[in-house]
Amino acid sequence: MFLQSIFYHLTRITFFLFIAINIGFPQSPQGIASKDIPVTSLRNQNDYVNQVNFNFSNIKYFNGLSTDPIINSVTLINYYWWMIISGEKSSEFKKELLHKLEVTKQEITDANNDLALIYLMSFELRVHFYYNDFFSAFLNLSEINRRLNDYEKSQGSLKNEYFILVKNLVNYMNSFINDKYPFYYKLLIHQPCVDKKYSIEQLKRLTKSKNTIVSTESNYFLMKIFFENDHDFQSAEKHARILVDNYPGNFIFSYYYRNILIKNQCLSQAEVEKHRTLDYLADNNCLSETQRKYCIYLLQGKLKH
Repeated sequence: MFLQSIFYHLTRITFFLFIAINIGFPQSPQGIASKDIPVTSLRNQNDYVNQVNFNFSNIKYFNGLSTDPIINSVTLINYYWWMIISGEKSSEFKKELLHKLEVTKQEITDANNDLALIYLMSFELRVHFYYNDFFSAFLNLSEINRRLNDYEKSQGSLKNEYFILVKNLVNYMNSFINDKYPFYYKLLIHQPCVDKKYSIEQLKRLTKSKNTIVSTESNYFLMKIFFENDHDFQSAEKHARILVDNYPGNFIFSYYYRNILIKNQCLSQAEVEKHRTLDYLADNNCLSETQRKYCIYLLQGKLKH
């Protein structure tokens, strides 16, 4: 949805885009480091799985799951994000999320880990779109494009799956925006486009990754691309099914899966998925009453998430 909802409001920010052209974009520190992203260990992948499956018990009483402060920060950022997505939309969670993003960006910049910074900025981009902060989102997207290009020139042929994931998500977004709104794209992004089909094929390849974070994110974005942009509901169902199989407690995935099943005229299966999710909800003691009500609202209403 972050690829579609932004365009409805684009005309409201045209004035600010022209200002951005005149004053220039924020300049980031120079220098590229060939370090990995600090979320690749098996322990961190397990923490990620628990959070995405809405098992927040360890995080609610978080006091540092790792000796690495950056890893702890990434864990908390992911926690705040999923709490917000699952219905805890209080201003305090938003404040904590935005603050932690800024602090962690500075920590990673100080550590000269440019690849980790690119990954975190892509997460920040998702947050900007979620809150309809489109001006910041487009500035962020332009900066990510610049950093991706610089990193690739510095490192040559890259096999890091996090880099491939972010690069192809960004390339898809570049092409999507350029196809539908070329004026806004040329005004702000200034990036040569790659064929969307190529980016989708690369994301499909990443769904086979042994890294749980990479494979999950790839399936998630492919589901959204096929469902919301391409209206290819058969392909969307494939990726949604993988997500609900791997994360039965994530009622956001279930919400998408049920809507996709309805689009595919699988109404009885959609009803089964609804009751399965509600049964799972009843057994999850990690969720607040607000989250429970939000889950029921999603599954019984027509809310577009």
